[in-house]
Formats: sequence, C-alpha cells, structure tokens
Amino acid sequence: MSKTIRSVASALSIVAVCLAGTSVQANGGTAARGDGPSVASIRPVPLLGSKNFWPGDADRGFGRAHPRRIFNGGDLSGLVHHITWSHWGAKRSYGWGKTYIFKPDGGYYRRAVRAKLRAGNLGHCHPHSHLAYRHLEVREPRKPGGRLGPWFVWSGRNSLC
Repeated sequence: MSKTIRSVASALSIVAVCLAGTSVQANGGTAARGDGPSVASIRPVPLLGSKNFWPGDADRGFGRAHPRRIFNGGDLSGLVHHITWSHWGAKRSYGWGKTYIFKPDGGYYRRAVRAKLRAGNLGHCHPHSHLAYRHLEVREPRKPGGRLGPWFVWSGRNSLC
C-alpha cells in the first residue's frame, strides 16, 4: 500500500472514531452508531439552558444534555434528582424526577415527591452558543401522594440562559 493511501485510510479511521464517539441526533431521535444518518441531518443534542443559568457555582445540571439532577443552588425545593427524560431533542422534552415540597406550617416533608418537568423553547442562549432548552416548567403535588398541581416556571425565571 502506498504512503498516500495509508495516510488517507488513517485519516478516515480517525474521523470515523470521532464521529462514533460524538452525541448526535437525527430526525428527532438518537442516532445509532454505525448506521447513522447522512451528514446533512446531524444536529447537536441540546443542553438544558446555560451552565451560567444561576449566579454562583452551587447550581447543578444546567448546561448539560438530559441531566439526571438539577439544582438551583438554593433550598431543597430547588432540587430535582433521579430525573428520567423523554423526547430529548424534540420541541419539548418531559422528565420525571423527585423533589422536596414545603409543609403548610413550614419546613419540608421528609420524603421526596414525584415531579414532572417540561423543557421547551429550543434555541441559543447567545449567538454561536450550543442549542439549548431555554425554558423549564415543573408540576408537583401540594402534599405527598397528592395529584400534580399546575405547571409553574422553574425557579421563577423565564429563561435558563
């Protein structure tokens, strides 16, 4: 084999390994490795807002794709953990997780309750930034074991940017 052919083959192998290791999405679903979509249909997997969403450095999960845990850095009501997402990369993504809710007389219930999350408003936080869900809403019960209440904006902020 000539030196030129070996160089081209080596370069193609490197590109193939790089592409196989990247997280891509095609046509609304996750692309399978090895039999992926055409290059024209590949787009990056969106993140949940920006890693700079909340001031300070105590927040977690923002600026990441389908995080299993989000925390705004405040009290326990700002924590959702064990999140399982569906339809990540679609116009809206939904997640189920566990959070803590306040008791009527103050403090928190001891056990975490189920919460439903809805991420939407796909776009960019800043020009040339990564694709991201820029809006997050949540539903939670008023008491453990109760029905989910209405949707409300996560952390009272309309933008995760």
